[in-house]
Amino acid sequence: MRRYWFSIALPVFVAASIGTYYVGAAARDLPEFRIQTVSGDPKEASQLVLKADTRIDDGMYHRVEIGTNGSHYNERRSFLAQLNNDFTDNSPDLVRLKKDHRGFMRGKISTNGFYADDKALLYADAKAAERNPASNLSAYSIAIAAQDLTTGKKTRFDAIMPGKQKYSYLYVYDVQMLDGQAKLLVTLSKDTGLGRAGGMETEIHLLTVDLDKEGIASDETIAKDADKGAGKQEKYAIHDTSAGVASPSPYALLSERTVQAGKDKDGTYTEKTLGSQVLVLDYKTGKLTPIPAEGGEEANTARMLAGGKLVTLKTAGGKLTLRSDDLASGARGETFDVPLALTGGAASSMQRFIYGDRLYVLNRVNADGEILIVNLADGKASYTGKLTVDGSPERQRELLEPMTLYSFGLKS
Repeated sequence: MRRYWFSIALPVFVAASIGTYYVGAAARDLPEFRIQTVSGDPKEASQLVLKADTRIDDGMYHRVEIGTNGSHYNERRSFLAQLNNDFTDNSPDLVRLKKDHRGFMRGKISTNGFYADDKALLYADAKAAERNPASNLSAYSIAIAAQDLTTGKKTRFDAIMPGKQKYSYLYVYDVQMLDGQAKLLVTLSKDTGLGRAGGMETEIHLLTVDLDKEGIASDETIAKDADKGAGKQEKYAIHDTSAGVASPSPYALLSERTVQAGKDKDGTYTEKTLGSQVLVLDYKTGKLTPIPAEGGEEANTARMLAGGKLVTLKTAGGKLTLRSDDLASGARGETFDVPLALTGGAASSMQRFIYGDRLYVLNRVNADGEILIVNLADGKASYTGKLTVDGSPERQRELLEPMTLYSFGLKS
């Protein structure tokens, strides 16, 4: 039997080795992009990774991951490494959980379904039964796994959605623990959207799961799309949840848009946004509270969560203005101005995320890109860097301009 398995494994190993050699040979002359330190502590950016598609001299697009240590092209990875795509690799939270609680993490695939603190682990994921071919709807349940880190007690069960309602989809967007009960923020639709302008109506629900009784204790509708007549519609979406996929937070942010729906001359469905706002959801009370407008150009304002803090960012006048407000007390935080090296430009974009007590910013203007890591407590940049590549200024622009950055985050 051992000889039999060896005869199978050997050709696979040889093929993988040959494939790795030729792929590596073809990729040897690819340019080395990197994040270059401008000021601050380079260790602050050691885990940063930019994922991009870029067109090089061969006219083809190449997928590349860029960090402070250079570039990692997909072509340079071995055949076996390309097959091994672990969904936790780009989440420090999940990598930590996988290391510390390997048994609990086994078989978990939804990155939004985790919660962890020093007392408990929790995971929730929607499960659909066989879809009804006549209605195109499915019955759903919620797969729950919990572990009490104090006692070691483990709980696993499927929580059945209340009633006999079937859904087009149901997705668990965030998981939290409050007063010993699991709070699940989910989006769902109870219709298929067939024949409906604008597609399916979305509902946002807050489910409370009783871990002792192993069931859903309550199902509260937080917000739902609505037709206001004359082509006007209200549409809701989950705007932001707490930084870090397993982070404790008693809040979430929702966004609401009022749109004018219609059709263009070709009969294609169109939407014109008439107004929008962001709302804070308190998991404990289920209450939605609108966030007052900041004034000025609202398109240059972003709102994010950091645990129990509402972080407001405004971009104007060559600076990033930062403020962290306490949601529980309503106390308004101090305002800080963070200078930006890059401003204006025909093509500009900004990606940002919060992890721990740091705000990470990627500011892209035309071919250039600057990276800022800002301490939320005092508004000071602990690190500034830039996206670069070897070569003359002309060669750098030639290589950086066609690059499309599609992900900005932390690696394990």
